[in-house]
Amino acid sequence: MKYDDYLLRVLKHECPFCDIKNEYVVEKWKHFTVLLARAPYIKDHILIVPNRHLVRLSEITPKERWDLILVIEKWMRKMETIHSEVNLLLRDGVAKWKVGKSIDHLHFHIVPDIPIYSTNSWWNREIYTDYQLEKETTAFKAKFKLK
Repeated sequence: MKYDDYLLRVLKHECPFCDIKNEYVVEKWKHFTVLLARAPYIKDHILIVPNRHLVRLSEITPKERWDLILVIEKWMRKMETIHSEVNLLLRDGVAKWKVGKSIDHLHFHIVPDIPIYSTNSWWNREIYTDYQLEKETTAFKAKFKLK
């Protein structure tokens, strides 16, 4: 399934980040969850998502901000141990589909080994099925020696 088809089907009914299955969680923090991207730009593309529904970065509390800094630092360092380049992207605000925002839930992308300008065709990328996402999450956690 293509990403845009998924968005049209799912976003009419739910926020995909508000009810994340445990099988898809790479790491859970007090205020944030780390998971693999369901429609990755490239292998090992991860997301950092607030545990409560937020739309803008300006909505996070000071405690959440501190947790966010720690989780970003940890995962940027981890990704840099196996990837030569790592990009951090912020997605906040209402998704108007004009600048690549597709989900109205604040989140961060950590994307390894890909120049950001090459994501022009992000609408055409494939999306993992539930089975594939669970399998990829298990493999990713094993790569980083997580339980």
